[in-house]
Amino acid sequence: MDEDCCKEKGITCTNNKITSIEITLDSGNINFEQFPEFNNLEKLSIKGDAFQGSLPKKLFQLPIKTLVVSNSNISQLPEDIDVNNILEEIYLNDNQIKSFPYQLKNIINLNLLNLDNNNITGTLNNDIINKNFINLEILSLQNNNMKGELAIPEYVKVLNIRNNKFTSIINDSNNYELKEFIASNNEFSTGIFYSFNIPSIIKKLILDNNNIDAIPFEISFFKLLVTLNLAHNNIKEMDNGIFELENLKYFDISNNPELNVTLINFSGSKPIGICELTNTNVLCYQRNTCNNENVNNTLRECTMDEINAIKNNIDKNDEPAGVNMIFYGALYLLIQLLPSIVYLFFFGCCSKRSNGSSKNSKENESPTPPKNVSEQSTPHFNGNEVGDPSLPVN
Repeated sequence: MDEDCCKEKGITCTNNKITSIEITLDSGNINFEQFPEFNNLEKLSIKGDAFQGSLPKKLFQLPIKTLVVSNSNISQLPEDIDVNNILEEIYLNDNQIKSFPYQLKNIINLNLLNLDNNNITGTLNNDIINKNFINLEILSLQNNNMKGELAIPEYVKVLNIRNNKFTSIINDSNNYELKEFIASNNEFSTGIFYSFNIPSIIKKLILDNNNIDAIPFEISFFKLLVTLNLAHNNIKEMDNGIFELENLKYFDISNNPELNVTLINFSGSKPIGICELTNTNVLCYQRNTCNNENVNNTLRECTMDEINAIKNNIDKNDEPAGVNMIFYGALYLLIQLLPSIVYLFFFGCCSKRSNGSSKNSKENESPTPPKNVSEQSTPHFNGNEVGDPSLPVN
């Protein structure tokens, strides 16, 4: 049967076994409870208005790893999703979903969740996500109506919130994995640069079309940045610490008309691949900072005095940078050790309280006349005295 079906449009087979089905349906009269199970099926993709607003529970009971249901006018998902499914990737983009589907928490292996182009409102409940979506690494929420403070999920490595209305990041977000943060067209201010726990691991930072008015020295902490997009903001100042980003390959500060910058070579050994500088005032430019031919040929070349002035300013800031990075490292270590510290604290308190109680009880006992020397017995240790290595030391 599989061999015959492999010839059909939208069917992908491996060794004559169906592994992927992609279909477009326009009728809402299909009974998905009768959908057959294919033992080797890994991906099911359904497009079109075939569900009449509600996604059937049956789709979450199939032994598949990838489920795609897009452009289907879905507004509801089943509440009681089977905990035994093996789904790893779910695409529910381009639908009418109005709230974040926390019921997907039962899908233990979920690694990727795409909810682009829906009508989701509110914020993210970080407690639910961190306690349940423990394998979620890629979360895309672009083109929704979410707003307010953003809680970055603890285990997410790629977060796309483009075209929402978020204003800030919750300071107690415990994410130490984030590598790509895509947040174009939101309402973030300059404070965004102080909000990441471990900025040194982020490789892509997309913050164009926000309310950022300055690029602070803290930008130099993002040591692994490859892509930085700050176009279409209200930036008026750029700290010279930015030139310490030695891995940068794409740099966009275009359309910040109130920004006046002197551009010199970044710390890396190679020029930046692409620099976007349109409608930003570049006072002067050191040759070979960027690979763009149009940039190299149109801007005034910096003098050595102008270049050295920037470099000297960077050198003055090196010590604070080191201190801050030590602070970040110490903070991270403290968070990792916190459970052990709390345990030792309470254990110590309990032990001292126990010893204090024993001491008080002994003090309240009536004194006993001393024995005669001849009546005194040889000291006997039963293993519970101070110094016994089997007991914890207070």
